[in-house]
Amino acid sequence: MNKLIDKKQAIDYIQNNDTVMIGGFTNFGSPLHLMYELAQRDIRDLTIISEDLGYGGMSYDQGQGVLLSNGQVKEAIVSFVGGYPLVNQLVEQGKLKLTLVPQGTLAERIRAGDAGIGGFYTPTGVGTVVEEGKETRVIDGKNIFLKNLSVPM
Repeated sequence: MNKLIDKKQAIDYIQNNDTVMIGGFTNFGSPLHLMYELAQRDIRDLTIISEDLGYGGMSYDQGQGVLLSNGQVKEAIVSFVGGYPLVNQLVEQGKLKLTLVPQGTLAERIRAGDAGIGGFYTPTGVGTVVEEGKETRVIDGKNIFLKNLSVPM
């Protein structure tokens, strides 16, 4: 069985309202050709999970910037917004739901979710609004709280 498919076939699997996880750090290592192919399709209301939203300054013709400027992304779950002022505009206009997550916590959410783990304890966010309403513990003298993965990112 040939397990290799081309970019057009890969994008055929993506539908409206899907969640797409995009690798890379800024645009380095990102699947740019796949994103460009996706940008040519009439696929909307995507949720993007990524370390960032790319890097392009005022240019929206690279990486996730293409998807943002096309209005294909309804939600972004990232650690870094990148160099796109458009993100602020889309958030202010209510066209983009933006969730910023510390990079280590984002990586652990992805890892734990893939492993079928329902949640994990983290010290990141203790003493802030992020901790409110969460199960808390003290382990080895450190305050931590449970990040429940059944709750959206």
